[in-house]
Amino acid sequence: MNKVICPLHSGAKKYGSRPVIVTEERIYSYRDLEQIVSLTANHLREFGVKNRQRIAIQAPNCVEYVVVLLALWRIGAIACAISPRFPKSTARVLIKQLNCRKFFTEHFLLSLRTLYRTVNGDPIFFRNSSTVSIPLNRDATILFTSGTTATPRAVLHSYANHYYSAKGANLNMSLGPKDRWLLTLPLYHVGGLAIIFRILLAGSTLVIAPPKMNSEDAIRNFNVTHISVVYTQLHRLLSTESGASALSNLPGRPTGLKAILLGGSAVPGFIIKKARALNLPIYTTYGSTEMASQVTTTRKNDSLKKLQTSGKLLKYRRLRVDKNHQILVKGRTRFKGYLERNRLSLPFMKHGWFPTGDLGELDPKGYLTVFGRKDNMFISGGENIHPEEIENLLPYLDGIREALIVPVRNKEFGHRPIALIKTGSKAKLKQKKIREYLQKRLPQFKIPDMFYLWPKKIEESFGKISRKSLSDFVERNADKLKKVS
Repeated sequence: MNKVICPLHSGAKKYGSRPVIVTEERIYSYRDLEQIVSLTANHLREFGVKNRQRIAIQAPNCVEYVVVLLALWRIGAIACAISPRFPKSTARVLIKQLNCRKFFTEHFLLSLRTLYRTVNGDPIFFRNSSTVSIPLNRDATILFTSGTTATPRAVLHSYANHYYSAKGANLNMSLGPKDRWLLTLPLYHVGGLAIIFRILLAGSTLVIAPPKMNSEDAIRNFNVTHISVVYTQLHRLLSTESGASALSNLPGRPTGLKAILLGGSAVPGFIIKKARALNLPIYTTYGSTEMASQVTTTRKNDSLKKLQTSGKLLKYRRLRVDKNHQILVKGRTRFKGYLERNRLSLPFMKHGWFPTGDLGELDPKGYLTVFGRKDNMFISGGENIHPEEIENLLPYLDGIREALIVPVRNKEFGHRPIALIKTGSKAKLKQKKIREYLQKRLPQFKIPDMFYLWPKKIEESFGKISRKSLSDFVERNADKLKKVS
């Protein structure tokens, strides 16, 4: 199959007046959105946007962002999604490096509203419109990922990558025309883009809540059934009574939630246990930007033990673990390559396998357990230390919300682990208690030499933190950091 019928176009004919996007101001039907995207595509063509051109977008989530993405793909242009968190100077460098022909800001996106203020999904429009097909191998997006370094890498995806990512995900997780998925991840993030494709293929509804509305209120107010979260987001929800109440399926606190897709960096086991105790419909997952989102995911009603893995392989992907425990992936969702100096770099092994840099193992039933990043591992006195192993243990201890382990240079051992700990607001931690707890669970060489309270300067970006930068920061500021007593 070289082409597919545009999911929105087919959805407009199949679902008609059913909602595809819901906001605080308006409900957009499939017909509304199809007509709006068609008008926007024509407007962008008049504005000079052409097939195969790279168009940069730097804006927060909004309806117009979704519309422009769909319009660009209809034209055949490539959406280069840039995080609003990037400084203007960084954005300009990336735009120049990628030779983007246009730069769409939030101001430009909002100016498009005048195009479709009166659109009402007129059926005549659809009777006179021809079928819209999209070539699967067409370049569709360029997303930026930092991985474990501070330098963003440009990841090129085809339309097929996103299409099959969503198709395989929907086969594993129930999603239908009556379901509503809350857009909790940004559209410059592969997890946010994946939601668009999933809802269009399933005939579902995308909920875009107001920026200042918290997730628990959005879940209640918009009758949300599906959400995607990273560990930090779920932890914050479960840390408040209102958040836990919004998510919980316990008697007396009903909810319409059918699925909570939990991804991002390694998820501590305690948060899985807490979610399971509240009868939450958790699906743990492993994925990456390079694989257009999910690679493996747990199944509905999986046991607590299975939920502490990253699940089984989804359709349209392939995965194996090599003799050094590195996870290798390929399949229809695998990206086309990295764009470096406007040339396509192909970081693939024999037979098309992509080495993820992640370490893990598969159990006899095909469930994947991820140990952590190959790049994160460091050697201390000849012994291998995986920071994630220690990080996953610490939040089980009362008072610890989150922990990061970084290596610092040591004359005797080469490197030693240091812990940065985020505590609860009223937590009273003692270093002695932490050490006693870890000594029962880890060999002595893995126990950090020092435990510091979380530095205020640490910037979070959806679970991605540069450990190299943190190691340097700790070494430079060790005398200024506050120690756990």
